[in-house]
Amino acid sequence: MYSRLKLGRESPGLIIILIDQSGSMEEPFAGSTKMDFAASAVNDCVYEIVIGCTVGNNVHDRCQLGLIGYGDGKASILLGGFVSDVAKLMRGQGVWIDRKAKGDTPMHLAFDEAAKLIREGWLPQYPDSFPPYVFNITDGKPTFEGKESSEEAEAAAQRLTSLTTSDGKVLLFNAHISPDNSEELVLPAKEPPKANEFMRFLFRISSPIPAPMHSLAQAAGLNPAPGSRGCLYNAGAEALTKLLLFGSIPAAKRAGDR
Repeated sequence: MYSRLKLGRESPGLIIILIDQSGSMEEPFAGSTKMDFAASAVNDCVYEIVIGCTVGNNVHDRCQLGLIGYGDGKASILLGGFVSDVAKLMRGQGVWIDRKAKGDTPMHLAFDEAAKLIREGWLPQYPDSFPPYVFNITDGKPTFEGKESSEEAEAAAQRLTSLTTSDGKVLLFNAHISPDNSEELVLPAKEPPKANEFMRFLFRISSPIPAPMHSLAQAAGLNPAPGSRGCLYNAGAEALTKLLLFGSIPAAKRAGDR
């Protein structure tokens, strides 16, 4: 399981990034705002994938990319398609992302939108490919219509990660960003003893990192232990960049190396 890391047009990968666009993402963070910080990290990741799939003037479609924003009571697809499609949207050294931030945090809608894309668009075409990665970047608890919606989000996460190719289940990794001075938690293997409710929620819904992928995590500068989950809490710029890089390594491998 999780062994089909050689990606190509006939068996491409799929990376979906979910980005919190709730009102709190406008709060100051790392010299800017949380929204700008998250968007810049995503832009850098997409840029590296596109460059890694480019030989001369040709972009090799080793994977498909999707970006879903969620906030203000809805989840919306911001961009999507094969790498060559996304490359056409690039501006300079990044892709355009609507950096709006408004309203609540309907995380369950984002998980369900990702599941729909995979279930209806991906799995029928590529049932034997490496399972899709889904990265969720958020700054706080799920809320919807003025109420906390952690139960709905956890149920939606379970629906998402129950989807499977013949090579394994969909992987869901989560990164929480925060401006406070709490200790950063990176790829925990077990629930921290002093974890708060939201930290426990993120730990539960995050996928364990499959053993065959530990070498990829190490190549990205991470150090997973047996049982580590793809979960960051109070993530700084370095940890978030490493997590995104980890997931993009197979797709960003130089297309000429195929």
